Amino acid sequence: MSDRVARIRARRPSPHRRLMRLGTCLLLAVVSAGLGLGLRLAVPVTPVDASFREVMRLYQSQGGAEGSNMAETSSP
Repeated sequence: MSDRVARIRARRPSPHRRLMRLGTCLLLAVVSAGLGLGLRLAVPVTPVDASFREVMRLYQSQGGAEGSNMAETSSP
């Protein structure tokens, strides 16, 4: 085996190390999903109050949106 091949093989991570990285990623994904679900169940959802409903009624009474005010999203 040449010296060049030995250096290339030394730079590559071992298959075991790759599996450890995948396992770490999967573990972090499961932990973050669990924390998100736990937070969702622990913190109550704030109900809509009367002032928010009043603002929504005001916007609805002005009519629907005719179009966008941005050139990128407006129809030609």
